[in-house]
Amino acid sequence: MKISCEQEKLYLSNKSLKYILECNENVYKEIFRESELKPQSSVQYKALLESQIISETYQDLEQSLFYDKNKTAFRVRKDGSDYIGYRIRGDGDATIVLSAEDKKFFKFNCKKFCQIIKNKNSFTGAIDALSQRVWFIGSHSALNRSLNIVLAFICDDKTAEKELYALPSRLTNSDRLVVLCPTYTIQSMELAKRLQDKNIFCYEFNQIMSKDFQVDLSKLPVDKDTQEFQIPPISQKERPGYNAHDYKCQDIIKFSDHKAGYRKIRLILNGVVHDVSYSEVAFLMLMAIKLKENNGGWVSLDDLTNEGIVSDALKTNTFTQMHWIISKLTQRFGRDNLIENLQGEGKYRLSTHPLRIIEPTSNWLKQTYKYTVLPAVKKSKTKRAKKIEKKVVGRMKW
Repeated sequence: MKISCEQEKLYLSNKSLKYILECNENVYKEIFRESELKPQSSVQYKALLESQIISETYQDLEQSLFYDKNKTAFRVRKDGSDYIGYRIRGDGDATIVLSAEDKKFFKFNCKKFCQIIKNKNSFTGAIDALSQRVWFIGSHSALNRSLNIVLAFICDDKTAEKELYALPSRLTNSDRLVVLCPTYTIQSMELAKRLQDKNIFCYEFNQIMSKDFQVDLSKLPVDKDTQEFQIPPISQKERPGYNAHDYKCQDIIKFSDHKAGYRKIRLILNGVVHDVSYSEVAFLMLMAIKLKENNGGWVSLDDLTNEGIVSDALKTNTFTQMHWIISKLTQRFGRDNLIENLQGEGKYRLSTHPLRIIEPTSNWLKQTYKYTVLPAVKKSKTKRAKKIEKKVVGRMKW
């Protein structure tokens, strides 16, 4: 007899899983209350339970501080059949009664999570905790290149340097180290370069991992000594443009109409494939469009604001939003001069020749930017702005 109900599959987008991973990036934490995980999504919470990434565990309620969603801390004491929380710091009610979900504890099994990634990708080797923040998942060999893959819970560049810089001395017998981070991306280009010089490559989950935990190792940059792609020298046709506008690079950017994934555009930079999210690629496409106008290609903060790529309705100011995108793109491509800054004027451009920006078809760049990418980016920012406005109005009512 067939069972009609199927188990909910665990995906990278699982809200309860994402909550656990993001918590561990901020500070190491393996014990969670059911009231933290289940409200994220009851269906996805069930999938997380069935995956055995979390399992129920015992905690003495009176020895554990309780924090509500506003981070208010309560000391817990038993009163008859109830457990009462007494506020010791923060705002809100002086006392609360803990719910059934507040009294159930679950332990995060990071080894089990690593096992899911390892099995999905057929990595080899024994999973090992190198520290509270760093786990060895496994090894992989392809095209005469050996890789070690690790999971890292990193909160900032200082922690990244501390946790990652010595990894090659601990994980030997590999050509490269691939570091998978839930949400962290390196902010300092200097640190990114130092790590890459040691063959350590950090990737945010959504940069290199599919929704079902498949790691796309083709995203790694090609070895300099083995790569087939050769950047062509400046041609006679390009020479006047280089002389007139002083482009710093000779990079080739080829946009692709390949279906790269949800809200992503595929492009190939010097032979290396990158699937770039709309939030980042919108700026890149605008610079490419401006560059093709053959007037230098400079894009200002005002241009980005007018287009709707950055918005003054969000918490962070438009200047910070712009630099966040530039940082993400620069880190992704590993090319310091490709995005050039006009010092003192706050303008940026793709510093390569317009003829080195290649489209799948004529006018594809403008059409895709105007009718696909930009509307999606603006819609997303409007949605976020409304959420912020709603929160502000809510606080004012209080």
